[in-house]
Amino acid sequence: MTRHVSTYPDTATAGCTTTLRGQKLIAWGGLGVGNSATASTPGSVVKKIEVFDQTGASLGFIPVYSSIT
Repeated sequence: MTRHVSTYPDTATAGCTTTLRGQKLIAWGGLGVGNSATASTPGSVVKKIEVFDQTGASLGFIPVYSSIT
């Protein structure tokens, strides 16, 4: 019997779901969040998150703002 052993990233904490190093998460059924809030005034864009389709092709970027009120 062959067994494959991989380690989780050092940053993975108890209760979190993570991929193995070098892998992407593909959410075939969609991806949702439960922490949204109403906002209307975005601050400065400080980071960006690249989003990919199921084949790995880039769809573009989601901005990350310094604040939103």
